[in-house]
Amino acid sequence: GFGTNSGVIILAATNRADILDKALLRAGRFDRQIHVDLPDVNERKEIFMVHLRPLKTDKSLDIDFLARQTPGFSGADIANVCNSLQHETLHPWLPRITSWLLWTASWEDWRRRRR
Repeated sequence: GFGTNSGVIILAATNRADILDKALLRAGRFDRQIHVDLPDVNERKEIFMVHLRPLKTDKSLDIDFLARQTPGFSGADIANVCNSLQHETLHPWLPRITSWLLWTASWEDWRRRRR
C-alpha cells in the first residue's frame, strides 16, 4: 500500500458523474469534485478553429456563426462534428467544408444526442 506521505495524486474525469459507483465517491477516495461548464461562444469558436485547422475548408466558412449556433456543445461534440466532416471531404464532388455543411452536421449531431 501507500503511506500517507507518498505524494500520490490521482486525477479522474467523467462526463457522467451520475452513474459512478458510490464506492468511488466515499470519503477519503476523491477529496474534491470540480465541475467544468460547457464552453461559451468564444471557447466554442477556439475549439472549432483547432479541429478545423487540418481540414480543407471553404474560404466562406464562418466560424463565428457556427460557434453561435452550437450552444450546449462540449469540446468533444465539436470534435465529433468536425471529424465526421473530414470523411465527407474525401468525395470528389465535395472538396471543401462549407458553413452550410458544418452547420448541417452539427444539427444532426444535436438531434442524435437529444433522442
